[in-house]
Amino acid sequence: IDGSGYLSDYAHVNAADDVQRMYVGYVDPNYRTLVDGYQALPLTLARKFTEAGGHLEKNARLSRVDRTRDDGRDLMVLHFQGAEGPYTVRARHVVLAMPWRSLDLLDKSSFMFADKGFVEDMGSVIPIPAVKMHLAYETNWWGKLGLSSGRSLADLPLRQCLYFGTEKDAIGGEAGNNRSLLKATYADMGLAGYWKRIQTRSPEPYPSRGDVPAGLECSAAAVAAIQSQLSLVHGVPVPGPYWAVFQDWSRDPFGGGWHFWKVGRKSWEVMPRIRRPIAGAPLYICGEAYSDAQGWVEGALRTAEHVLRDQLGLTRPAWMPADAVLGP
Repeated sequence: IDGSGYLSDYAHVNAADDVQRMYVGYVDPNYRTLVDGYQALPLTLARKFTEAGGHLEKNARLSRVDRTRDDGRDLMVLHFQGAEGPYTVRARHVVLAMPWRSLDLLDKSSFMFADKGFVEDMGSVIPIPAVKMHLAYETNWWGKLGLSSGRSLADLPLRQCLYFGTEKDAIGGEAGNNRSLLKATYADMGLAGYWKRIQTRSPEPYPSRGDVPAGLECSAAAVAAIQSQLSLVHGVPVPGPYWAVFQDWSRDPFGGGWHFWKVGRKSWEVMPRIRRPIAGAPLYICGEAYSDAQGWVEGALRTAEHVLRDQLGLTRPAWMPADAVLGP
């Protein structure tokens, strides 16, 4: 536990799935990233979707799903809460790319909750509480210690910190700009609660220079605590950051940072079943939570590809190898 960086690796979860995950998850020591940052992935997907004629409806919350028939066809009726009030949308097919907690927050009058099999399959996973804290510094102080990428582990509450790049070294970066980013803590399970309690008990925000997205404010107390632990881990006094953010993935509507299969659940049977949970209804579920690559974006993409091919009849894209592993 001390050496892995994660408490959840050894939680009371399904051992069969856990063993497979440990063997395939950490075989490559090289760290890679997208040139424009990982946010480029969802942004590119969204752009390609709209270019193909799709429409993105933002800042609306799905509250209930009903089932109806029209001209002999099964239709879904989606009830949304938008910025200007409630509204409904009728759809021939609905894909809920949502984890357990987001599904659980739907109104229980939604038609699928009347199916005991769906309710049991939906509850087959455990959400793992996790928090992250990112700090931005005027200079890459860890570079003087010979650290440029990867992570450091500790048995302190910070558990692990990950080193990101410096602005001047980025592709297209600003010359002479030494500002650098550090993921100062990545903690799960009980230690996620440690950081959440510090945030709650002393909520005064850290005086960041620059915008901090709403809901990601980091308390001054949390920054002080992490700075002390970073100094202990690295053996040097760590300068104060000029910017700090805190993300609690256990908050609604996420419920957790990732998911693991519960003890005794046959994941290879649940996965294909929950992708179309109600026979005859054009309702599908995909995402990391109900995949064979839990905790990874690959799990979400694999289950989405399954829905596209198996349920919606799309063919394999040309860029995807024919032998690409999609899981059960």
